[in-house]
Amino acid sequence: MCCGYCDRNLGINCKICWDMKKLTGKSKDAFYEWMNTQPVDELLVCFDISLNALIIEWFDSVGIYISIKSKFGQNKQRQRFGYSLLNYVSMFAFDSRTEATNFAIEKANLLFNEKH
Repeated sequence: MCCGYCDRNLGINCKICWDMKKLTGKSKDAFYEWMNTQPVDELLVCFDISLNALIIEWFDSVGIYISIKSKFGQNKQRQRFGYSLLNYVSMFAFDSRTEATNFAIEKANLLFNEKH
């Protein structure tokens, strides 16, 4: 077993096991429970983008929908990113889609933990 949550035995540093700082409390427990019911290729979870996609899919399954948006700044040369989540819309303050996604996951984590 890689960790106290997942039942995978990868023999490598599973991204889900050592980089789960994105989720805390009840959302972390609920995500692991959901994750163990999904047909996921273990190699995919070794990459941030795959882990983010799985976390977003899990949030969808519990009714918390994350949307990443982009727009160009005033000079049309610099693209900025933001996110929307339930009734909250962030400013377009992020330099990358990944940065906006990580902040959205953080906010969704807080919302889930407050609700459950």
